[in-house]
Amino acid sequence: MPEDFDKEEEGSMPDAEKIKLLEGRVRSLEKVNEDLKSEIKKKYSIFFPKSSRGLTADYPEFKKIREFKDINSTELLFVWYFACEASPFMNLSNDKERVKAALFEAFKKPDVRTQEQYMSGKMPEKVKIAIGRMRSFKIGPRVMAKRMMENTLNNWREITDIDASDDSYFVGKDGVDWTKKKAFIEAGATISKNIGSLLSQVEGSYAVSEKEQEKEESDFNDLIDEFHDSITY
Repeated sequence: MPEDFDKEEEGSMPDAEKIKLLEGRVRSLEKVNEDLKSEIKKKYSIFFPKSSRGLTADYPEFKKIREFKDINSTELLFVWYFACEASPFMNLSNDKERVKAALFEAFKKPDVRTQEQYMSGKMPEKVKIAIGRMRSFKIGPRVMAKRMMENTLNNWREITDIDASDDSYFVGKDGVDWTKKKAFIEAGATISKNIGSLLSQVEGSYAVSEKEQEKEESDFNDLIDEFHDSITY
């Protein structure tokens, strides 16, 4: 009833007021969307460095990306810390400050020449190209894909939990619905054929990992302190 009332009320509004109302609704939806994105970024990370072997070892997906093939593991780590939206240094709105943080986290003890090169914006062109590619990865769609695959796996489990030999699952108004049973058996065969591929996608997790906000903030503060202590201004 309230929805119908709103429609009737809108129908009697002048066009200018209708436009204002619609603009208000769009702004509300945009705020909800931004709030949701913010919560996702707080809870999840993508391509988080997991080992000393490097990001390409942690995430084989990177080996297939053309823009990452020409840079070494240290340069790729710098690119992640500087440009990935999951980087703890994305809280630094000033690009120069973020370059400093990413540089000292990735290179640990960069020589003077490297510091001058990166801080002046004259980093290697291949690194700049990799930065552009890294910025294309988004947390939200990857979290969505991860959840979709997990839901699909759960749906398949529910289907295969049914015992095909029990005809009570397939009874229609005229007895056993053999068409329904045949479709179920065929669905089971399709699941069996594709379960390996789906499992690989679920286990791969689309490079998504959950993070504890308190730990993230603590680690971020430690990293900031470390790079400030090691930099000569």
